[in-house]
Amino acid sequence: TRDGAGGICTYFDGVIEVNNAASAVTLATDINWRIGVDVNSTTSEPFNGNIYSVKMYNRALSAAEVKQNFDATKSRYGL
Repeated sequence: TRDGAGGICTYFDGVIEVNNAASAVTLATDINWRIGVDVNSTTSEPFNGNIYSVKMYNRALSAAEVKQNFDATKSRYGL
């Protein structure tokens, strides 16, 4: 997740793995979104795996909301 202040949290199976809330980064509004590849290039450091679900919200979700979303959909993918 990434909030409007630039705080970033990474989740794995609905559990927070990395919380980098202190790194305030300005969110650019003039670039295309990229999912699964380095933001600075379309070819460097590609994600080598599967992304089974992508959801976008107009706000940052809490850890409890991320976990709730994960639990609600994990059985669809045999998790």
